[in-house]
Amino acid sequence: MRDLNRTAEKEISRLESKFADAFDTLLGDVIHDRFREDEQLQQMAAAYGTVDAACTHRDDENGYDDAASNLDKATGHVKFAIEKRSYERLAELCELVAKDAGEWADIHDEDDLREAVWEARQWLARNTNPAERAGVDYGNTLPDVDELFTRQGVIKNV
Repeated sequence: MRDLNRTAEKEISRLESKFADAFDTLLGDVIHDRFREDEQLQQMAAAYGTVDAACTHRDDENGYDDAASNLDKATGHVKFAIEKRSYERLAELCELVAKDAGEWADIHDEDDLREAVWEARQWLARNTNPAERAGVDYGNTLPDVDELFTRQGVIKNV
C-alpha cells in the first residue's frame, strides 16, 4: 500500500467507516478489513491529497487566484472520482461475501455468514450501477445462498 498524506488518509478512512458502519453483519467487518486494499482507490486518494495540498499552498502563497481556483476544482473532480470508485469497491466486497462466504464457515457461524450474504446481495440488487461499473455479479448471477453453503460441505444443523 502506498503512503498517503493526512488529507488522503482521512478521506479513505471516512469512506471506509461510512460503508463499514452501514452494515450490521460480517459484511461490515469485511469492508473494514479490505476496503483500502484497492490500488485504484489508493492512487485516487494520493492524487486528492496532493492536489488539495497544492491548492492550500497556492492559496497561502498567492491568494485565491485563478491557479488556486483551478486546483480547487481539480480537488472536487478527484473527490467525485473517489466517491464513484468507493462504491465500486463496495460492490466488489459485496460480491466477495456473496460468493465466498461459504468458505469461511470453519471460522464463522453459518447464520452470521448467511446474514452477511443476504445483506451483500441486497446492497448489490439496489446498487446495480456501481456493480456494473465494477464488473461484478449481482442478482440471479450470484450463487443461491443454500447452494453456497452446501457446495462447501457445510450442512445446516436442523
